[in-house]
Amino acid sequence: MSLTTEQESIIDEIAYFTYEQYNAGWCKATLLRALKSSYRRSDQRFLQHYHENPESKKHIQYIIKLFLSEYLIYCVPESFMYLSTLEKTNWKLSKNQEHIQLIEKIIDKSFYHIHQQINEGEAQKLEWLSYFGLKDWEEYEAASEDVKKEVNLPSYYRDYGFSPEGKVRLDFTDYPILEQYLLEDLFDPQTVQYFFNIPPSAFDEMIETEETVPAVIALDLDKIALFWFNF
Repeated sequence: MSLTTEQESIIDEIAYFTYEQYNAGWCKATLLRALKSSYRRSDQRFLQHYHENPESKKHIQYIIKLFLSEYLIYCVPESFMYLSTLEKTNWKLSKNQEHIQLIEKIIDKSFYHIHQQINEGEAQKLEWLSYFGLKDWEEYEAASEDVKKEVNLPSYYRDYGFSPEGKVRLDFTDYPILEQYLLEDLFDPQTVQYFFNIPPSAFDEMIETEETVPAVIALDLDKIALFWFNF
């Protein structure tokens, strides 16, 4: 299947996604031709060999390393400490849906932290109400206009980073769409291969130790993407 305009648009869309800096799933994707047009002749030869023999482990590992060392480095903040670890990883081909399990674990953990942020924001707002003798939102709604003016929620929301409606500002929550892109829409189902760096069973341990970021790579004849949990 040849590269479609829709797939190119998805890559552009992913490029503009802004994620929470920590404790969130991140995704970066690009076209292989973007790598081919930018680097050394030896890299171009490996890309050509990969097209001729996409099952070659040697060429696959080389392309993954090229993507990580020459492309991803420009897509992550300076605080990202795991680039060299990912480059040295012996990426394993997913044969028993390990990539799906890891993607789901990364998304679940991302939503856990999103809900944690929301709960912390709600607690902060209740703490603000308590300074004015109000224990909950029912008491606030029943309070006089003078009390509400003193509480001054619009000013509090603005000063403490809430939206004008009092909601916690979140950079990214569209993980179901991102999962659909990675597993259905972006890659050619006939040629895509998925790779992972840790077994799904080691996910919780890796979250605790932060030894390396749990990650999945998707690769077909035209595109490559990395999805990982960013500590």
